[in-house]
Amino acid sequence: MGDLLLGIVLALVPMPRAIRYRLRLMAPEAARRADRLADAALPVIAVTVVGLLVAAIPPGPATSLRLWSVGAAVGLATGIPFALERRGWRRRVATLPPLAEPVATGPHTGDATRAAAEALDRGDVAAAGALLAELEGEPDPERLRLAALHAARAGRGGPARLQALRASQLDPDRWDVLLDAGVALCRRGHFTAGVRLLERGVELSGRSRPALLLLASGEAVAGRLREAVTVLDEIEGVSRGRRR
Repeated sequence: MGDLLLGIVLALVPMPRAIRYRLRLMAPEAARRADRLADAALPVIAVTVVGLLVAAIPPGPATSLRLWSVGAAVGLATGIPFALERRGWRRRVATLPPLAEPVATGPHTGDATRAAAEALDRGDVAAAGALLAELEGEPDPERLRLAALHAARAGRGGPARLQALRASQLDPDRWDVLLDAGVALCRRGHFTAGVRLLERGVELSGRSRPALLLLASGEAVAGRLREAVTVLDEIEGVSRGRRR
């Protein structure tokens, strides 16, 4: 019942996009119900438009009431193309893989950073922070990547973004840092910072297909459906170009 009520709220109640999509992240089943309700509402809107126009035809109702019926019908009708377009976008982005949590332990993990990476992977954010604080010397891209993931998982979007950007400045070839931090931030509702990191990572990667897929998924999670579909179109263009 809770998912149903939240789905109705998500489908019908106006709210800022960032809040709407944070709620969708927190309650995936409610998000799915909201999408089904939005799809089901289209026939209802179409029938209502026709009904309002029919009600305005007979000469009996007052002129003001007839004008109101026509105006309401036109107002509802103008929203139908937008609703159809968004439904098409939702169906396109539904083909994207889920935005998975970045793994902290990776090919660049060394002896110095392994303990902190493993702590992050098992969800011990406090231990990971303590281990990272104990590391000495100038930060390298891998340590900055872990620091960015640690900050993101601790809910600190600003520091996560700064650490990731610093890593890419030290070594532009480490665009994986930007992608990992961007994904971690998007998964926690820090959409603006997360998408910007993903966009920067895509550029440094030479707009590679794996990076573009992450960007499309991040855009979709953030509710930027038009942008996500644009990235999907680019991915398909890249794929077709490589098959030739």
